[in-house]
Amino acid sequence: MDFIEACVIVHHHSIYVDFLNHMMNYMKLYPTLELVKIIEFLNAALKNDILEQWHYQKLFDYVHHEIQKEQYLGLRDKDDWSIKEKLTCQCQDCTTLNEFLQSNTVNMRWPIGKDRRAHIHQTIDGLSIPVKHQTEHTGSPHKLILTKTDELHTQAKKRFDQLAKALLHLCKMNKKKTSSLHTEGSGEQRD
Repeated sequence: MDFIEACVIVHHHSIYVDFLNHMMNYMKLYPTLELVKIIEFLNAALKNDILEQWHYQKLFDYVHHEIQKEQYLGLRDKDDWSIKEKLTCQCQDCTTLNEFLQSNTVNMRWPIGKDRRAHIHQTIDGLSIPVKHQTEHTGSPHKLILTKTDELHTQAKKRFDQLAKALLHLCKMNKKKTSSLHTEGSGEQRD
């Protein structure tokens, strides 16, 4: 956001356009709901007659479309326990973890050695996903107990509500912007 504000302040729209294209090409790095803040900023900071040069409509359409697309998928079903996460590690243990995450299985009891358990603990903690992990100290090797928590559905509901709120906000901003463009246009015709 600071970078975009700086581009606007010094009127360097070509760097902004390059960055805008970068954001759209790497949408996983730039959460769509966060891009709404950029739209709000541009909407407030720029006059209607220069919005086109800052590709306001391109950004608006992109964000609106992405939010609509995600909301169209609907609220997570109560029976859906799958977690879609990209794991950076491709080891066999992470492959097993990924299979568990993507499945509808809620609990997993996994006999696994200490160093491998530590790796899985770190992986889960690094992902910040709603999976509780603990070690059962019986037998050899000890068992890693993984449990998907209800937070999965709570987070999904919160996200769904945020999407609906963002869409409503975008529609209001667009209506306001369109209405002020028509007002300015009608003023120009009278002059």
